[in-house]
Amino acid sequence: MKYKVIVADDEDVIRKGIVYLIDWDKLNCEIVQECTDGLQVLKYLEKNTADIVITDIKMPKLSGIELMEEIDKKHKGLKMILVTAYTDFEFARKALRYGAVDFVVKNDIITDLPKAVKKAVWQYETEKKEREKEQISEREYQNIQGYVLESLLLSKALNSPEDIERYGLNDRSYCVCSCEVALLDKKWDLQAIVQMLKNFLDIIENKHDYHIVNVHSSGMSLIISEPKETGLALRDVTTMCGEILRLVDELMGINIKFGVSTIIHDVTELSRTFHEAAMALSRAADSGNEIILYVEESESSGASHLNEYGTKITDALFDKNPDAAKELLEQMKQEITDIRYPLHKAKIKMINLCSAVFRRFGEIYVSDTAEDMESRFYLRISQSTTLYSLFQVCREMIDETNQVISGRLEKHDLVDQISRYISANYQSNITLQDIADQIHISSAYVSRLFRNKTGITITEAINRARIDQAKLLLGNPEYKVYEIAQMVGFEDAAYFTSVFTKYVGCSPSEYRSQK
Repeated sequence: MKYKVIVADDEDVIRKGIVYLIDWDKLNCEIVQECTDGLQVLKYLEKNTADIVITDIKMPKLSGIELMEEIDKKHKGLKMILVTAYTDFEFARKALRYGAVDFVVKNDIITDLPKAVKKAVWQYETEKKEREKEQISEREYQNIQGYVLESLLLSKALNSPEDIERYGLNDRSYCVCSCEVALLDKKWDLQAIVQMLKNFLDIIENKHDYHIVNVHSSGMSLIISEPKETGLALRDVTTMCGEILRLVDELMGINIKFGVSTIIHDVTELSRTFHEAAMALSRAADSGNEIILYVEESESSGASHLNEYGTKITDALFDKNPDAAKELLEQMKQEITDIRYPLHKAKIKMINLCSAVFRRFGEIYVSDTAEDMESRFYLRISQSTTLYSLFQVCREMIDETNQVISGRLEKHDLVDQISRYISANYQSNITLQDIADQIHISSAYVSRLFRNKTGITITEAINRARIDQAKLLLGNPEYKVYEIAQMVGFEDAAYFTSVFTKYVGCSPSEYRSQK
């Protein structure tokens, strides 16, 4: 919306010069009326509105000073700018005492009048902000500020591009602290922690303005700010965070880690500092309270051999030495911490380790739950926000995998168990499901495992066991062929003959005659 301007001067040259020689669009203004005296201005205002009146001091019928007095009575809030000659300084000073925004010497109109108009517009904007602020409570105002800051932090679209200016956010310096909370005492929930942190922030000695935003299941973000003229330094932020941690340590059963960004002086850069704070927090490698400052990432030298840890940890785990595996994991964590290896790259290393562990597990052991375990640990690795939480997930993976290994048969043992069951029960009408039920593994997995390890299906194994026994029984002339079929598990003699011929190359009778 443009500000509406009235120009009043009885000298045509001056009036037209003001209207046509000044870039009103650039000032976000528009000329709505030209007048030659003060009475015309008042008449126009009876039925119309305006924001700024630019008037000569000396005009016929009603002078600029008299006009200003009338406007002050009937149209309060309208901004007045007086145009004067060099000899009119006393009139100008009188006008300023009555509340005029400024006065401009006619000889300097082109250069000085735009400055006076900007001053009037600034006064309008300031008064508008104050009015809006008065319409809502201080708490509501802070809540709205917090919403706008959170939108900038998370790169969300604002409701209006004027929000930053409206709520006075661009005149401040900012620092973002990403905060991760680990509960040691189950009586605390996240909302209670947020409220307690607010209480702490309100009572600490080194206090700065703050907003708690982006509250999520494992933490939140803290936006700390001060007016630019006051200044904000990293030592202020770390001192503030340190005081919070001392109170937390004494009064609450929780651990808190702060990742601290750099200081910015442009609120539109909040999303960058949010990333910085998250990167700083990601480098937390130990349990307990901690403050980590952001440092710019550099290429990590010495990271090339980190892949060797994956192989060594996997070997130790499947040698049934979980303590050695965890010791290697701790060494890996220490190296990653020392070289400031970024979290997102460390996650890739851990995903590779997880993949190697479960691939080896699948080669050796049988488990219906292995795939679910693998998916669960992949998800937890991806959700880790610090090096500490990432390596904690991997320690738990080693422990859980070791527990499963301790109670599982290796695959070759399981195949032997299936073969023994077939040898003992071939004469019965056994099925794949019977075998699966016996060894407590799904039928699909039994079928896949047996075929992968032996090269034949369960059905073929059963038929071969039956045929091998039938060949032995055919050496005894006392048994008829149909009796042998029933003895080895075939209810139909014709089907027995068909299967026997398939595996031996001749019928049961021909086989007997050859013997």
